[in-house]
Parts: sequence; structure tokens; C-alpha cells
Amino acid sequence: MFVDDVISTGGTLTSIVKALRSLGAEVVDVLIVFEKTRERARMEAELGVAIKTLLPVDVVDGKVVERT
Repeated sequence: MFVDDVISTGGTLTSIVKALRSLGAEVVDVLIVFEKTRERARMEAELGVAIKTLLPVDVVDGKVVERT
């Protein structure tokens, strides 16, 4: 399992998962604290991992709000 603080575009997550796999690690789950993207399903399919989120959020008028 890999833990990251925020997922937005998924660029950092993709790079880290690929780097870990190149070292021989088996990454099957990812835990994200704050999810700012609505592309989680696409990223899960691309990377072949389950992405679990503690708090999905949006930025509205410069403020972070919980996604409902």
C-alpha cells in the first residue's frame, strides 16, 4: 500500500507507482487523504490499483470544501 496526501491530476501518483514497481514493489492499493480529482476511476484502471480516499474535496471560491 502506498499513502499520499493529495491527488489532483494523478501525475505524481503515477510516477511514484511506476518507480516503486520498477524497484520490484507490488503496489495494489493507494490511500489518499484528500482527493481533488474526479478522475479516480480512470487512474485506477491505468495503474491497476485500488485508490481509497479519506476525504473527497472540491475547491470553491478559493476554499476547500467536502464533496457531497
